[in-house]
Amino acid sequence: MQLKKHNSKTPPERKPKWLRKGIALLAAVATLATGGVVASTAYAGGAGGSQNAAGGWASPHASPHVFWQYRDGALSNPNDVTSGSFGPATSYDSVKKAFDAAGATISSQNIGGSVGSDKVQAALNAANAECVSGFHARHPGQGDGDCRVVAVGAMLATGSMVYYGTSFDNEKHADLGGKNQWQAAWDTYIKPNQYHYAGTQAYDVNTPFNDESNLSVQKIMARETYNDINKWNDPFVDVTNVNKSVVVIVLDKYQPAPPIQKFTPTISTKAPHVIQEGQSITDNVTVGVKQGDSWPKDEHGNNVSITAKGYYFTGPKDLILNHRQYAGDKTDAAFQAYLNQIKNAGGVQLGGVVTKTFNSPSTQTATLDPQKAPANTWGTWVWFINKNAIRKPCVVSA
Repeated sequence: MQLKKHNSKTPPERKPKWLRKGIALLAAVATLATGGVVASTAYAGGAGGSQNAAGGWASPHASPHVFWQYRDGALSNPNDVTSGSFGPATSYDSVKKAFDAAGATISSQNIGGSVGSDKVQAALNAANAECVSGFHARHPGQGDGDCRVVAVGAMLATGSMVYYGTSFDNEKHADLGGKNQWQAAWDTYIKPNQYHYAGTQAYDVNTPFNDESNLSVQKIMARETYNDINKWNDPFVDVTNVNKSVVVIVLDKYQPAPPIQKFTPTISTKAPHVIQEGQSITDNVTVGVKQGDSWPKDEHGNNVSITAKGYYFTGPKDLILNHRQYAGDKTDAAFQAYLNQIKNAGGVQLGGVVTKTFNSPSTQTATLDPQKAPANTWGTWVWFINKNAIRKPCVVSA
């Protein structure tokens, strides 16, 4: 909530040069979080790519071994929504970072017709293409979705930390609680955790996407890893006929939900110093954002609307010029209590509430219609930005 108080004097009929002494009240800082709609793919959101094992090494049981890595957190670059993940889905290095995090390397050798680096690139390309295509379909005109790599899983070679793209293991194992390696690693190291997209949007792998409650990261994993999205919640997944080698999971900038965009709104006013009896009562109201902040956007890429409300009071000179600054908390109830203080001290609200809506930093003229300026009075405008008036699905905290 932000307040701005601006006063003016309506002069006596034979004293046309009254001067006005301004009072500015800055009473709160608001933050705004955008929420909204998620882009879709053929499965109405999310994307994944995978490659099967091929070549000369088809080692059974627990000799080859799986790793999963997941990253989606605070942004290292506030202007890049992919910077809290392994990186953009357009870059091979993003997947390599996941391998680095697991202490694994990707082989470029041709082993029995299989090249590990080629399989990684193919899986990434497939995931990114699906992500971009879905985003275009659901959010036309908003770019390619800033798709980011959040999860990578791979089957490494027997007794090594090298990915050749040749090893697979599609059995269940008693020492893994009856699960296959892919499921055991995921359920142990990925599934129990909470992630924070851009450091602000908390979710887990079962969190439904905003625009498709039937899809989640968990379901993308099942689709790509088990070749069956319907196995997403099976306690023991049978992958007897699945020889999976590498899996890449990609999300776009609205998945699972857009990150919270924090900003500090600013408000200032400039009213005439003197208004004659019978003239319109006006105020020029400017709303913007703090330097370094950006005007927030909704889930469709449009600027969010911010509403400012103005109240005009008349009263004794001492009240109008010397009324103390707002010292309440950042709630609508506290602001209403402040307005009541003005009334209890002798202020009289003239006319109704004036509402101005801003969709970008700008200045608008507010007019207290149909009221006109009475003679021999002092007056003041009091403005505030109501956090609850910012359109949903935005969530505002003060």
